[in-house]
Amino acid sequence: MSFMSNLTIRARLLIGVLVPVMITAAAIAWITASQIQANGEAELERLEKELLEARKVGLKELVESAYDVVLDAKNTSGLSGDQAKQEARKRLRAITFGGTNYVFAYTREMFNLAYGPNPSLEGKVTNSNQLNLLNGLFRAAETDGFFSYDWANPSSDGAIEPKISYTMLIPGWDWMIGAGVYVTDIEKVVAKAQQEIDDAMAAALGFVLLLTIIVVVIALVIGLVIGRTVTVPLKKVSGMMQEIADGDGDLRQRLPEEGKDELAELGRRFNHFVIKIQTTMREVGATTDQVASAAEELSRVANETRQSVQEQGSETDQIASAINEMAATIQQISGNANEVEGAASDADRMAREGGDTITNAQGSVNQLSQEMEETAVSINALAEKSDDIQQVLDVIHAVTEQTNLLALNAAIEAARAGEHGRGFSVVADEVRQLAKRSAESADQIRVMIDGFVAESKASVERMNNSRKSSEATVERINHATGALNTIVSSISQIHDQVTQIATAAEQQSQVAEEINQNVVRIVNAAQRSDTGVTQTNEASHELARLGETLRDLVSQFKV
Repeated sequence: MSFMSNLTIRARLLIGVLVPVMITAAAIAWITASQIQANGEAELERLEKELLEARKVGLKELVESAYDVVLDAKNTSGLSGDQAKQEARKRLRAITFGGTNYVFAYTREMFNLAYGPNPSLEGKVTNSNQLNLLNGLFRAAETDGFFSYDWANPSSDGAIEPKISYTMLIPGWDWMIGAGVYVTDIEKVVAKAQQEIDDAMAAALGFVLLLTIIVVVIALVIGLVIGRTVTVPLKKVSGMMQEIADGDGDLRQRLPEEGKDELAELGRRFNHFVIKIQTTMREVGATTDQVASAAEELSRVANETRQSVQEQGSETDQIASAINEMAATIQQISGNANEVEGAASDADRMAREGGDTITNAQGSVNQLSQEMEETAVSINALAEKSDDIQQVLDVIHAVTEQTNLLALNAAIEAARAGEHGRGFSVVADEVRQLAKRSAESADQIRVMIDGFVAESKASVERMNNSRKSSEATVERINHATGALNTIVSSISQIHDQVTQIATAAEQQSQVAEEINQNVVRIVNAAQRSDTGVTQTNEASHELARLGETLRDLVSQFKV
């Protein structure tokens, strides 16, 4: 299709006329040549078959005549069997035809009985090729008698040529007689006939070629005439279209519409098209002015909208900055509140731990005061027991004095007894010493008990003072416990309030973040609006420019 589109309509018409003609001529020439070829081949086949059949008929009649000759010699009266055979062989040698052709005779033992061209070659056959040939001839004699083969032709200097033989069997003697002829002459006749057919085919093709040339010339003339009737109106249409496109753009021109052919229809369609274009151009001219005015108005509105969007964007940026600062402040407050909440939690925990410690100390002091009071009672009881010990010491001291007196008396009595009282004197001395040590020990115990009693009284005094101090300490601890409980309650309230402040600050931070995101989206939308307004402004300018261009283009046509 691209190749055809590059050709002129005249060339296409000529191709449309010449190509079918040439194809038809080529088809006729091919059909004629094929028909002549087929008929020639059939004729050649028929001629070859007829010549070969005639040759076979002649060969068969010849062999049958030789067969009659052999039977006549066999049946001759007065001749013995050998004599009859010799007579038959003599008669067969005398039979020749076609100059060099002859009749041959062989036995089953492959013995050559008759060879007219050279009887000296008669005898036992030993050549393998001849033996194979004789076997084939014997088999043929048992059927239809004909046998085709290739054999050396003495007339052609021993060239191998096709040959056909006919053989028959002699009953009683079991001889095989026959004759053969070369069919090379038949092939020559067929080749000559083939040449004649080829000459006839060449002549026919020459006639067809001449006829084709004449038809092509006639078709070429007709194509040129018909092409002119088509191309001339088309050139006129092309000229008008060129005048509209490159000239003054006069849409008032019209093509002739007379006639009923395709060119007249083309003229009517073209005129209708030009009228439609003319009407369109008028409407486009009127619409162009409206488009230009609308473009100018759109440009003005776009400029105003752009200024408004820019002011809105500037104010929105300020709001976004303020919201960012507020969000930062809220986040700082939230962070401080969280820190205060943590400190309050630590203070609450430490105050509770201090309250527990004071409570434990209060219990310990109360217990210590009670134990000191009990200790004072015990010491007082011990002091009272010291008086009893004093009484016991007095008794011991009195006993020691009595014992000492008794020991002294005993010593005196022992001294009086003389030698007999020496042992008793020693015992009395020991008892006196013991009484003395007992008295000294009792004095020491008395002194120690007196010191213990004095110290016990001092301890009781100090314990009473400590008990009074403990009671005062317990009173102060009670006051401190109350104050600490009040502090714990206040810290709990502070912790709750700080938690509420932190939660509120977190919520305000989230709200501020959402507001900030909304403001950012508003700013982005304002920026997109500014971009869209800018594009609209540019599009309006472009539309105005295109309107002017369209007006210039429309003004090129005459409507």
